[in-house]
Amino acid sequence: LREKVDSFAFLDPKPVWVEMTGLLSMVLKGVSRRIGLSTLLRARRARKIMQKLATGRRPLQRILILCYGNICRSPYAAAVLEKALEKAANTTQKIDTITVCSAGFHLVEDRGSPADALETAAQHSVRLEKHRSRFADAGSIEAADLIIVFDEQNENDLAAFYPEAKTRCLNLGDLQVKPHDITDPYGRGPEAFSTCYVAIDAATAQFTALLETP
Repeated sequence: LREKVDSFAFLDPKPVWVEMTGLLSMVLKGVSRRIGLSTLLRARRARKIMQKLATGRRPLQRILILCYGNICRSPYAAAVLEKALEKAANTTQKIDTITVCSAGFHLVEDRGSPADALETAAQHSVRLEKHRSRFADAGSIEAADLIIVFDEQNENDLAAFYPEAKTRCLNLGDLQVKPHDITDPYGRGPEAFSTCYVAIDAATAQFTALLETP
């Protein structure tokens, strides 16, 4: 609450309302975290999105997994989800038609995953050596029936660049037993990557199970 509002002008009051809305949102999020309300709201949001996938007019055929750089979380999650869907396709025909790809908001493409990502992924039987990053352009966003992200910043970036895609966005962290963001492990060492990939494994298993539910 130490922020100050200095953008008010009678001829154009819109900036001050945008700023005040942002401040109010920040305060409400802080309060909800303190009383545990955010956990309940995130779980409820995830259930609504999954229900929409099951009953929506748009069939689930393309899943796009997004993070910031597309070198740590999203390529790993895409590989894990592809394996899970391939296994589930033997019993659920509707899953057999789903394709998975990954991208990021970082403009520089064709980057490889860092050493910690490669080593930790290999421990989970996932190979990322051939992965190269790509930018999440408008075409890939529009083509996706579902967009999976990992944290609030990913959600904000998606809403800023492609506001129409917000209703097709699922935060994978919301599917955990205790919903919370799956934070970026980049530059934080092997332990951070291990924690991140374990969380992705668990949330992806939950996502696949929900897809298999009639």
